[in-house]
Amino acid sequence: MTITLQSESLYSDIIFTSKDLNRKSGSVLDEAMKQPVTITRNSDTFALLKRERMGEITKVSYYKTVVISIMNSVFRLSLGNALEEHDPYQWINEFDNEDREEMVGEILQTLKYAEETNDWDELKSVIFEWRESAIANQGNELDEFKEALKENPVS
Repeated sequence: MTITLQSESLYSDIIFTSKDLNRKSGSVLDEAMKQPVTITRNSDTFALLKRERMGEITKVSYYKTVVISIMNSVFRLSLGNALEEHDPYQWINEFDNEDREEMVGEILQTLKYAEETNDWDELKSVIFEWRESAIANQGNELDEFKEALKENPVS
């Protein structure tokens, strides 16, 4: 027996019993190709969906968690709080408030783009570039480069 959930449901999918899965595996899998389905057995429920869809869900979850963590670190710094010693976003300390605001704006803009296009590589690149800039600031490499240019201008 199959049950279709209403649209206000969290999953809005079709529910099959484990007996349905055993007896009509072909039709259950056909439905799972179109949309996630739920398989129930006793009081347990299992989601069945295409591997590619699960990969997308995992990627979206991962990048949104990263963005939230970055925003949290920036917010804590804006309140004057220090980041914890082992915070993976310690590199944000290298930026002043103006740079942090610019970074947040660029990350949020790229997040919106990623949500609309499913292109998460661009978000990954933006975060990577900001991190690399922080590392360059931290190592004084940029200051050394500017000083070298003053001493030996490129003609």
